[in-house]
Amino acid sequence: MAFAPDGRTLATGSDDRTVRLWDVERNGSARPSGEELTGHRAAVRALAFAPDGTTLATGGGDHTVRLWDVSDPARAEPAGQELTGHLDTVTTVAFGPRGDTIASAGYDLTARVWTLDTDRAASYVCENTGGILTRAVWQEHLPQLGYRQVCGG
Repeated sequence: MAFAPDGRTLATGSDDRTVRLWDVERNGSARPSGEELTGHRAAVRALAFAPDGTTLATGGGDHTVRLWDVSDPARAEPAGQELTGHLDTVTTVAFGPRGDTIASAGYDLTARVWTLDTDRAASYVCENTGGILTRAVWQEHLPQLGYRQVCGG
């Protein structure tokens, strides 16, 4: 589970593959603040809010990290494509201080850092592909982001 930075929303993950958001009241009680968030194909094992509280990252037994737009907890929805690359259960997720990166780790004994800033990610890939960023190379390195021509090719 994880609290939003403002302390008013609590997110919980479950073995039933769902994420629930709770409105936490001052008297210590909590009530559901919207529909269950579904999409994971196995138990949800990790949750973290972005520093601004508008995005929730979740990781699970399906080896993925998912992002959710929770700017309005009553109408939360997926934000972008799932992040893939882990070979086993994702056990922890954390946002960087600016909210433009996510770190994840799991039972596959790897840690991954995901760049959410498209320009920064594209710049990194351009630098590491000799300035040629074809659609195929983009898909290999930035599968979670829609293609756009940013350097050469």
